Amino acid sequence: MAGGFCCVQGEFIITAEDVIQEMYFVKVGTVQLINKAGYVLLTLQGGSFFGEIAVLDNQPAKMSVYAVTECELFMLTKV
Repeated sequence: MAGGFCCVQGEFIITAEDVIQEMYFVKVGTVQLINKAGYVLLTLQGGSFFGEIAVLDNQPAKMSVYAVTECELFMLTKV
């Protein structure tokens, strides 16, 4: 299944250790991937994606994803 949604600045989209069934694509905005120690490892903008490893490996998310700005995301859900 697929769908789009918006998130507000300052929102955590994924929290480390969440079990997720979705992969996300950033349409508009900026997100940061943050490790469990709180360090920003990567900043992603429009055209980028995240969540694919947790979905493909059926593992809990290894990083948190934080909305630096208001974002429009597209989500693919594993069925």
